Amino acid sequence: MAPRGRKRVEQITGPIHGFHIACYTVPTPDGHYGYAKICAGRPSSPWDAGIGVRKVGKGPFATEKEAVVAVQEEACRRLALRAAQLRFASYPFT
Repeated sequence: MAPRGRKRVEQITGPIHGFHIACYTVPTPDGHYGYAKICAGRPSSPWDAGIGVRKVGKGPFATEKEAVVAVQEEACRRLALRAAQLRFASYPFT
């Protein structure tokens, strides 16, 4: 249960480079931590995301909004890097 005056944020975005990102925050005495599950299909919630392709975490942050934005940006960065690596790997070298 979240400490008094603190709440959780949940957010699902995508598709981004063919994946969906299910984000949520966890309040702690140190601040808010953001977590993201990168999923092949669109989950109904971060808790019903099934097996994620990858998990990402960031924190602590002063607010839940900062935590969810930071972890979503990190997940998007990792997906963009993966997409760039796949494009580079498929480049025909002659």
